[in-house]
Amino acid sequence: MFFKSIIFSSLVLLFTSCASSSLYDKKDNSVNFTLFDINKKIHLTNPKYTYTFSTCSLDTYTLKDENKEYGNLFIEHIFLDNSCYWNGLASGFFVYELKSRMKFKSFDLVDRFTKSNYEISTYKVDGEKYVSIIDMFNVHGNVLIIDNRGKLSQQIVKSLDAKFEYKYLDAPRTDIKYDYSLVQNNRLFGYFTRESESERKIK
Repeated sequence: MFFKSIIFSSLVLLFTSCASSSLYDKKDNSVNFTLFDINKKIHLTNPKYTYTFSTCSLDTYTLKDENKEYGNLFIEHIFLDNSCYWNGLASGFFVYELKSRMKFKSFDLVDRFTKSNYEISTYKVDGEKYVSIIDMFNVHGNVLIIDNRGKLSQQIVKSLDAKFEYKYLDAPRTDIKYDYSLVQNNRLFGYFTRESESERKIK
């Protein structure tokens, strides 16, 4: 039994490290984005890390940073257990909650870049300012980022497609300070759920 527990723990760590697309390094005070074509490190200025938990999660947290280079960043890192699945698009839930909880009157998509496992969307907020939302994803993981300044979004886009015209970087930008976790609130709103035994047997 003891050896089974060790093997299981090792497998969880292995799959988490392989599939996880962002890693917060407390000692180095940085975030490393390592997903397919991107290998980028961001040095943080004054990070506020919050561990989040659900029965479906293996590696989940939120990270806020008033970054000197990139402006106000909010990151939610979500990695789900293999037996759990989203009840919709993670990015869709994220944007919906952002719009609702910040009480924006309008939140209109004006530009979107999609390639491989990246989706970077720019929204016009209340008809005045712009914000970019980054979604980096794989089978069970999502890294969702509110990129107020837009500089991080531009750098990722240019790394993936140098010819793509990233718009609105020099337009008036937002300074959203956000503090809501999909994982922490999953029990109330059911963004993701565990697969039932009957569903597993069908597969």
